Amino acid sequence: MEALEKGCVVDGHIEHFDVVVDTLCRALKQSGSKARLAALALPPTAVITQRLVLPAPLNESALAQQVESEAGRYLPFALDEVCLDFGVMGQNAQSPDDVDVLLVASRRERVEERQALAQAAGLQASVVDIETHAARLAAVHLLAAQPEEGRNALLALVEIGGHGCHLQLVQHGELVFERELATGSVQLTQLFALHQRVLQKAGPASSRKSEEEGEDRSAHALWHSLASEVVRALQFFFSRSGQHNVQQVLVFGGLAALPGMAQTLAQQLQLPVAVANPFEGMQRGGQRQQHCRAQDAPAYMTACGLAMRRFAWC
Repeated sequence: MEALEKGCVVDGHIEHFDVVVDTLCRALKQSGSKARLAALALPPTAVITQRLVLPAPLNESALAQQVESEAGRYLPFALDEVCLDFGVMGQNAQSPDDVDVLLVASRRERVEERQALAQAAGLQASVVDIETHAARLAAVHLLAAQPEEGRNALLALVEIGGHGCHLQLVQHGELVFERELATGSVQLTQLFALHQRVLQKAGPASSRKSEEEGEDRSAHALWHSLASEVVRALQFFFSRSGQHNVQQVLVFGGLAALPGMAQTLAQQLQLPVAVANPFEGMQRGGQRQQHCRAQDAPAYMTACGLAMRRFAWC
């Protein structure tokens, strides 16, 4: 992990390309990895996804033609301006002669930007995914270690990052609902900065105690605000789907491990809340024997899911 300078990446767009390349090169050097194939991700705001119901094709070429023909109905751009991909999700539940297909598209310039970043760092971009999809893949890995009833439960994934919060509902490993949460990312970033200052402060104990109390009040208000947004999103889903059986909330992201966050969310949501550690149950390999700190592990959820693309469909 290497920290980027503020403003280098804004809303998923690389504003200062050379600075990001230098930072990535430092991270690669620190990792000691010899791998040169890279999996990168775009933010969900840069990607359009659409589930299609299409007649079961005779071959892959025919399916590709069907998808491209349908894509023009859903995309606000010309087809030569976008990168398209698709995956067959399986047989349609209502029509056995049809298949469900997930269409994914992004502006070509956004994909090529990621490819150029990898190339400038001496890497080859073999996968360009979506951040939320990668995080979901890592979550499914964590669920695989649970009893069967836990694996089949409706799970809420809440990403809490410095740039915003995102909710996904997952069942049987499949996404059933997602929504951006309206919690202020600026306040979350300020809270993280305050937390860091308190940890590093070497002043009198009374002064530290005063700052810690102020941090606790700020954190309590923010966690309650976030929990309220999660509740509203869940109620919207429940009203549309008729389901009311979310069994667990899994939180991850750069701010997920802040003290008191999981406890406050659990109290307000009245649901079990756990902070995700995507490395749970994994063996560590390679020459470097560096340990990931427990408070850093939730920030690696998306990166872990991207790395697991080697073992998933690519």
